[in-house]
Amino acid sequence: MSPLNDLLAAIEAEAKEERARLEAESRAEAEVIMAEAQREAAAAREEILGPLEAEANSEAEHRTATTRLQGARLLREAREEAFGLLLAETSSSLAALRGEEAGYHATLRALLREGLAALPGARSLRVDPRDEALAAELLKELGAEYLALDPSLQTSGGLVLESGDGRTLRNTFEERLANAEPGLRLWYGRRLDSLLEERR
Repeated sequence: MSPLNDLLAAIEAEAKEERARLEAESRAEAEVIMAEAQREAAAAREEILGPLEAEANSEAEHRTATTRLQGARLLREAREEAFGLLLAETSSSLAALRGEEAGYHATLRALLREGLAALPGARSLRVDPRDEALAAELLKELGAEYLALDPSLQTSGGLVLESGDGRTLRNTFEERLANAEPGLRLWYGRRLDSLLEERR
């Protein structure tokens, strides 16, 4: 080879090396620029979408909480309505007891005995007008004819005893059901929970 060819080959080799170095630097610089652009794009996205995403999450949480509260309210209302129906049916069943002569006779006797034991100083007995004859019979049977019989009570069943010193003992179906209501409510709630658990 001639010195001129050697010189040209050396220049060409040097140009190739320079081109390779420049391409490598350009690629590295492009990667840095791309990485910076991606960071800036992510920051811009977060700046724009971050509050919207947080707002959407907050709205979703609010709707979920509201739905849960509404569901709990509806369940409470349904339970209360069902319990009200139970009380109404129980009250109707107690009122129907008067139509069962032997059963009501025994029930009124038991209520009178219980009342006399709880209020030994009783002076008067109030009953529903429909129970006047039965009450007079029971007073004789129990040796309590000393009680003044007053048929002015409005009740589905039972009686009221009053003492001379102002004490009153209400032993009516309505009063007993009202007194039993807290315990019935607990029992009914547990029973409903048990039934719901069985269905799951």
